[in-house]
Amino acid sequence: MQLNKIANKKIIVSALDWGMGHCTRLSVLINILQQQNNDIIIFTTPEQKQFWIEQFPNLEIQDIPPYNIRYTSKYSIINLSLQIPKIIKTIIKEYKTIKHYLKTNQVDYIISDSRYGLKNSLCTSIIITHQVNMQLPKALRIANKIHHILLNRFDIIWIPDFQEDQKSLAGKLSHTINNKLLKKIDYINPLSSFEASDDKPVIDVLVILSGPNPAKSELENKLTVFFETNLNTLNILMINCNNEDKSFKRKFINPKQLHILINRSKIIISRSGYSFLMASYQFVHTKKLILIPTPNQYEQIYLAEYWKWKYSVSVINEDDYLQKNLKNLLS
Repeated sequence: MQLNKIANKKIIVSALDWGMGHCTRLSVLINILQQQNNDIIIFTTPEQKQFWIEQFPNLEIQDIPPYNIRYTSKYSIINLSLQIPKIIKTIIKEYKTIKHYLKTNQVDYIISDSRYGLKNSLCTSIIITHQVNMQLPKALRIANKIHHILLNRFDIIWIPDFQEDQKSLAGKLSHTINNKLLKKIDYINPLSSFEASDDKPVIDVLVILSGPNPAKSELENKLTVFFETNLNTLNILMINCNNEDKSFKRKFINPKQLHILINRSKIIISRSGYSFLMASYQFVHTKKLILIPTPNQYEQIYLAEYWKWKYSVSVINEDDYLQKNLKNLLS
């Protein structure tokens, strides 16, 4: 089912609560669906709720249990392995939540951004993901098979990327040779509302923090120390911070404000999360982009290296040489 063919339908949507990137890209999809005269119901976790209320104050909002993925180890695969029982429990809970809602409400489609329990046989179930071919070490590739089983439970798989290899923003991540999945896949192109403008840059360095804690707060602390002691002649702004204890730090910025700041900045520093990269391809040739992948998160490491090869962006690791390498790039 192609996105542009869904019109005049009642649709449930929900996003994974692992950072705000899933919400950001799903909000773009909601706008498209509303333009096609669809009735949208948003299922949200408590942490996401304020975002959805601000973005879509007139839409019906229902509660759904959070996954609450937390980093207890610096190794992402260990984090996920330790939390598998909690993840399975949440998948069952969200499945039951939708099942209960559908007992008294008729719905045509369910669109889930990376929530594997958000499906039901009473309507067409669609999952959004840019990962159908996770780039993992050989010892961990069993995870790809499990992922394929979960994806195959849905009727349709939407991939927010270009289908053509030469245009793809996610590279190998968004392309698979699995025949069962290929029959269900539809490439819906990148989901981003960013529009480049001719605004004169007034911010020297814009730092965009993202992702779950404690990885996010650890990078925030390192960069706060760095910018306090280096390059203090530059106009620097750090956004999506946990606190505003410094003059150059701001807490949550909504997407519209973020787009204005990006257009007014010369250099952008960010994690290599895919939701951010979907917007970045529109300015990757006009601004300096520095990516700092989350340590031991294989998806972000792959995307950073892929974009370094494809677009010649700068990539630095979050290690003991972070400050030295960053200073060299900004000097």
